[in-house]
Amino acid sequence: MKTISYLNKIIQTIFIKRFEPYVWRPLKKEIETILLNNGEGLYLANIKTAGSDFISKIIGLFSNNYSHTIIFTYYNNLSIMFKQHDLIKVKKNLNYFYGNTILDFDRIKTIVLSSANAEGIMCCDLSKYHNRKMTIRKIPFTLEEEKKCIEFLCNQINNPYDTTGLIGWIFKKWDDPDNYYCSEICYDACLHAGYKIALIDNPSPGDIEIYAAFNNWKNLYDL
Repeated sequence: MKTISYLNKIIQTIFIKRFEPYVWRPLKKEIETILLNNGEGLYLANIKTAGSDFISKIIGLFSNNYSHTIIFTYYNNLSIMFKQHDLIKVKKNLNYFYGNTILDFDRIKTIVLSSANAEGIMCCDLSKYHNRKMTIRKIPFTLEEEKKCIEFLCNQINNPYDTTGLIGWIFKKWDDPDNYYCSEICYDACLHAGYKIALIDNPSPGDIEIYAAFNNWKNLYDL
């Protein structure tokens, strides 16, 4: 297992060197209205396969046409829900993701804490996914459960992406116990807070979507 973890660190190092910062943009008004109407808290989104992304299409073939899962926060005052050192870590990572262009954090209302990419576990704004079709559901956490989930996700920021686990996911092999791919980190974060979002460990985005629909978990947005 140490060999697998080491391999994922090497892969992360390669992709970090190629990383180009994204441009921050305001949240889509349609989604902003939905979040405003449903209140502050943690939300889960399952993102549908992107036709132009080869890896996304491959994942979607085995995942009910879903290729990515994220958990994001929606709070007007982030300092209430984050421990101070976690908030510093999140802000630093956000600035890195957007090339140090976010100076006024009053503009940031949504933070994706589980954006698992080849470069590692990063933070970004939900607006990064504006061009993707997705479902959005609010996770019915208590306040303490939200804090547990947030703390778990913050602990993973900057860690490598479980590339080997994603490659071996179809065959149930090569999972890295120290690192995560997208739906895996969302599942474990919710489980850490005492809430289950799939029937199996290391689920796919499609597994999570099917579980939510089967259990009549209210869908706030589906485009």
